[in-house]
Amino acid sequence: MKVQHEKMKILLKEAHGTTVDFDGTLEDLERKLKEVAVKIQENPDDLMLHKQIEEIDGLIKKHPDYIKRQEEELQNWLEANQPKFQEALKEMRSILPENLAKLGNQEIQAHFKDKDRPRLANHIIKGKGAYIAICRCIHLSTIPKSFDIVELRAFYASLPDEFLADPNGSKRKWKKAILEKLRELTKKEDNNRLTKNEKRNSAYTATSASVSTGTASRGKARGGGPAGFNLAAALQTGRGGLKSSRGRGGPDLAAALQTGRGGLKPSGGRGRGGNII
Repeated sequence: MKVQHEKMKILLKEAHGTTVDFDGTLEDLERKLKEVAVKIQENPDDLMLHKQIEEIDGLIKKHPDYIKRQEEELQNWLEANQPKFQEALKEMRSILPENLAKLGNQEIQAHFKDKDRPRLANHIIKGKGAYIAICRCIHLSTIPKSFDIVELRAFYASLPDEFLADPNGSKRKWKKAILEKLRELTKKEDNNRLTKNEKRNSAYTATSASVSTGTASRGKARGGGPAGFNLAAALQTGRGGLKSSRGRGGPDLAAALQTGRGGLKPSGGRGRGGNII
């Protein structure tokens, strides 16, 4: 085992050109990450320490034991959430017309008007391609930003396990970005932090009467004048989502201190949907 760790140390050092001294184990790297995070809190302007923590983080992310652990955690999460995926898919397919792909906008409006859901028609029309994918009519998949957690679960559940035509891996990366967004919303749900529209878009509950009332209220309001390095957030992220609190792309020291698990996450944007499956 010691020989194995020594080989791993040499391979990682050669691959990344790092000066970090460690024994080849993931545990040692994570311990060093926490040690450097403590030093940075004491000396926040020390650029060498910031460089060192980023080097250690890079080594952690490339370590086979870390990669294996992340894969196992993802698989466990997918298995635990599978019932919610299927429940969401069943609910969405009970709402959407089966022949959605063949319907024009006026026909969609008429369909939901009959069900007294006028706002839902516009909601569906805006993201028609994604809702068609949920119906399995065709596989056009552009994700609307207004997707709530039920819609996103249903959409993810409708995707194939593997894409038959994906020579450059772009669809696999796109699916991974959707999964990351879904995990982010699920974490918010577990912590009871979902907004009302993230939990369920208001279009699903708005009736003709409520839409009319809302419009009148807004008109009355307009006539009456005008309407009137983050430590706490980092400590709440937990081991699975360390985010930057000191600017784009930098590691989050508070989260590193709490977890010592590596995998520092940049604060840059996620991948965007919009592929054809």
